Amino acid sequence: MNYISARKNMVDCQLATNGIHNEALLDLAQIIPREDFLPASLAPVAYIDEDVIVDGYLYLMEPAVTMQMIQALTPKLSDLCLVIGDYGGYVTAILSALTASVSYLDDDGQYYDAAVAVWNKMSFCNVHKVESDIFGSKKDANQYDVIFIQGSVRDVSKDVVDKLSPHGRIVCVVRQDTSAPGRIMIYSKSGEGRLSKSALQTANTPFHNLFEQDAAQEFNF
Repeated sequence: MNYISARKNMVDCQLATNGIHNEALLDLAQIIPREDFLPASLAPVAYIDEDVIVDGYLYLMEPAVTMQMIQALTPKLSDLCLVIGDYGGYVTAILSALTASVSYLDDDGQYYDAAVAVWNKMSFCNVHKVESDIFGSKKDANQYDVIFIQGSVRDVSKDVVDKLSPHGRIVCVVRQDTSAPGRIMIYSKSGEGRLSKSALQTANTPFHNLFEQDAAQEFNF
């Protein structure tokens, strides 16, 4: 399979036609190989306009939704970023190129080493792993300018909002159940700590295991 052509087709037919106009994002989509973030047997489906599930985990979100969320987040090169639930590591790679640093939160360490190998190959050196106990923990006082949540959630918890710095943004898909699509949501914190939200495009993003299983209760989603 010609993955260079597949990436170009994704950019031309899935991203540019679905409101992605940020040139930096389009350039990164053309350069960063989605197939490298999948097991080799699934590499040929890396560029389909569907979510890719691996062993029951949401591994790659469909390209258009991924880029719509990142574009709405408006990341800056000075931003500290937290990515939650990005098992494959593709979103982390994109945001690594657009922000100062990325904290990668994955509740299941079995995929982390594979993601690190790809990041290292591409010289993304500003990523580090954090544990789920950063929420509500006094030992981790870090706050983040942008937070990306992969996979649908029913709401965003206070624990996550508390990790957001003043003027920070959270992007996620909010969905109440599987009977109807969710919506991409942007949550913004003012300098005084007030939270506002805006609804964007609809998305059929599945719930992430991180927010469906018992371990999700650590995050109060």
